[in-house]
Parts: sequence; C-alpha cells; structure tokens
Amino acid sequence: MPLSFSFLAFSLLFTLVHAQNSSLYSPVAFAASAILSDGAFYLYAGATTIATLNVGSKQFLRLDLTQSFNTTAPPWTALPGYLAYTMITAAPSRDGKQLILGGNRDNFGPISYIYDVGSAEWTRAPDLPGLVGSMDQYKRTNLGITLDPYTGLVYMYGGLQYYGFSSEISVMDTNNPTASKMTWTLAQNQTQIPPLYEPVVLFLPTLKKTVVLGGCGGFNASSGFVESCARLDVVYLISNGISTSALDIQRQVTGATGTTPTPRYHVCKVVLKNGNVFIQGGKNQNTLFNEAWILDVSNWTWNTVTINGPAEAMTRNGHTCQMGPNGQILVVGGKKLKKVDCAQRGKRAGLTQGKEMYGYYNYALVCKHAIYQKHLGDGCTDLFMQRIRSLDALLQR
Repeated sequence: MPLSFSFLAFSLLFTLVHAQNSSLYSPVAFAASAILSDGAFYLYAGATTIATLNVGSKQFLRLDLTQSFNTTAPPWTALPGYLAYTMITAAPSRDGKQLILGGNRDNFGPISYIYDVGSAEWTRAPDLPGLVGSMDQYKRTNLGITLDPYTGLVYMYGGLQYYGFSSEISVMDTNNPTASKMTWTLAQNQTQIPPLYEPVVLFLPTLKKTVVLGGCGGFNASSGFVESCARLDVVYLISNGISTSALDIQRQVTGATGTTPTPRYHVCKVVLKNGNVFIQGGKNQNTLFNEAWILDVSNWTWNTVTINGPAEAMTRNGHTCQMGPNGQILVVGGKKLKKVDCAQRGKRAGLTQGKEMYGYYNYALVCKHAIYQKHLGDGCTDLFMQRIRSLDALLQR
C-alpha cells in the first residue's frame, strides 16, 4: 500500500524490512541514523550479531522521505560505507550536508568520521583536544550525540572506554561546511553528570539546551550485563559548549507530580515537533520494554503513551529512530528477545480504525535463521513509522 505523507491522523505502520529491497537492507541493531537537509533518512552500520564477539556492518543506506513510497518496498539506495561498526550513533552537521558519526567500538582511530553528501566522501575527524597519546589508540562507544542547530555544535556524551564508562563531553563545531575543517571546541571529563553507558542525548529547541538522561552506570563482570541504570527522575541540561570555560551544566528534577519510566537504555528517542522528548522500548538488566513515554519539558513531567501495534514488534531495544516529515517517527531495526513462530510470517495484517480513523497498519514477519535466531532474538526485524499529531491527542488515547 502506498504511503502518503499527507496521511491523516495517528497511524502505526509496520512494514517488512527484510523483504524491502532485500538485496540492500540487512537486519541490524544499534545502527546510526540521521535525517539530512536533502530530506532523506540515512542509516549506517550496526550489529548483525550480538555475542561475546559482536559482528558489525558497514551497510550505508538512504531513504528519500520527500516522496511517497510503498511501505512494503521502501526504495533504499546504497551509499559507500567506510568502516564496519557494531554500535554507532550519528547527527547531522549544521547545514545538514554531512553525517557526523559518534563512537568507535570496533576500530582503532578517531571518535568520529564525517560523511559529505555532496562529494560522497568520508573524512577522519581531527584528534580530540588535550588527548594524551595517539587518537589511534582512543576508543569510545555507546555514547549519545545530538546537534544544536542554533550554534552548529554537535554534543557527544558518555559511552564506554577501555577503563570503564565515560563522563566526557566532546563538542564538535560543524559551522565550516568543509568536513576537513570542522574542529573540536572541547573534550572534558566533568563530575556533574555521572559516567553513563548509552545515555539519551537530545537537543531541546524550546530551551536551546541539550538534555542527557537515562543510560546505565554499572557493569556486572559476573553476569556480563550492564546494570545500575540511571533513574529518569533526574536529567541534565548542557549548553554553551563553545569552550571549556563557557560550558554550562544544570541538574533538573523530573516527575515530581507523577510517575517516571523504569530506568533503561538502548531506547528509541526523538524530540517531537512541540519540543518534548519521546522514548520507546529499551531494556535494563532484567526487562525488555515495549511502552512509550513523553517528557513534557515545559513542566518536567512524564506521561505514558498508548501505541497500537503487536506487542512482539513493540518490545525491542537497540532500534534507531528519527523524527520525519509531518510528525512521523521513523524507526528501523533493533533487537527482540521474544520468540515468535516464523511459520506465521506474513499472516498478520489488518485494518484498525476507530471513531477518528487512526489509520492503516500492515504487519508482516520474515525470520532469518541460524545466526540471527541465536543472536538477534527471533531474527525478525521490521521498519515501523508512527504519526504523532500532538501531545494532547496522544494522551487522550
């Protein structure tokens, strides 16, 4: 069924990713994504196997969001990948013509590479300021990244280094349109925000600040699992990353008048058109989540969101998502732990409509076996898009 971006109201669309240009897209979790100024969704790298030794991808795909497309076969376009990564994040540059990668788990080298859309070339980011020793020995992964579009600064926070979880804030100035001339304004280990693995890092346009929340601060060597995930009744706000002396960090309490989400990491996260924070799914050391929450940054309260859709598809972590056109949240990939019957693939489809015609959803499963069965849960990966009309509309559901 063709998808038109003028489609009405709230909809949740599940479509088949493995079958969508299957020669191009391979199922991944923990991939990087961003929407650039050409109106396209860019997807890079990610893990194809989650194990003691993860297997990464250098898959690099583009999906044009300015045109309607068939949801059963999105027109992915292949781009020149560079290095294979298992866990990576990304943000756009200020002019939206470069993709800034954040994190480096799998390769010796810099914390960031930059892809220029116009030239289709990759550029190595410069060494971090104040780095002791060679950048070739510096590795930091599972960090949060976001662009402040007002200043052109890309903020990176947290992540995993050799010696443990990081409390480093790194800020890249992307105002120069030439990737090789972009510079770091600071790289600082600070003490106000705790060291965090896989924190949520997003720019809040209504406050003109970068928020840091969630993630985890501990690792259990016996179980091999991340633990001590950060409570979501406290967030941190970062601004003025132009220099170490100007950097400002504030602590903000949330949920004083209501409930807060259970601590988690590996969530889908975006900033909605009204400036509020949306998170969905994720996990902690005990649970894989399927619910969605919105943090209202005008009063710092959390509210739950009901999204119609198959529970086994909603329950995931390591999925990447971006805020697309007309209030759509575009979500790709991720990891699911619940086993499903692969013989049922393609048999689930339906039309859900209520008093307000909340739209069409088409759900199909395709399962890959062997390595994906073992390491990516049920091995079923799909793309789902979700329209968000407004906070009020969601909370009334």
